[in-house]
Amino acid sequence: MRHLFGIIPFDNSEVLYRAVLPFKDFWKEDGTVSSAAFKDSNGLSTDRSLNRPPDICIRFLDKHKIKPGGIVSFPVDICSAREIILVHDPVSDNCFHTLVIGSESRKILSTGQAKHLARNAIIERYGIQLSY
Repeated sequence: MRHLFGIIPFDNSEVLYRAVLPFKDFWKEDGTVSSAAFKDSNGLSTDRSLNRPPDICIRFLDKHKIKPGGIVSFPVDICSAREIILVHDPVSDNCFHTLVIGSESRKILSTGQAKHLARNAIIERYGIQLSY
């Protein structure tokens, strides 16, 4: 697995958490997350677990999100199968912030990479019932 400019190396047992807005394009009718939730031209904004229990990770993410919605998680170890790159990218108020990018030259994930993450995502909290 490739890690660009990582500040703290990733461990394969780590989990990444992603907030998913309650838009119909991001959630399928069967309650699973759509691959569209994993497409962002700036790379995916996630939070890494870094040895924190899931409930603490979710509360932290909720506290730092601008808008409410669902939360999904996926294990770090599934990223290498599709050559997905993880970049530990701490920001001023979030030392756990991590970018998930498609390649060194392209931040957005390919369709195959996004589908791979969607298939392997764990729904921590379903997000479509929330509204703006």
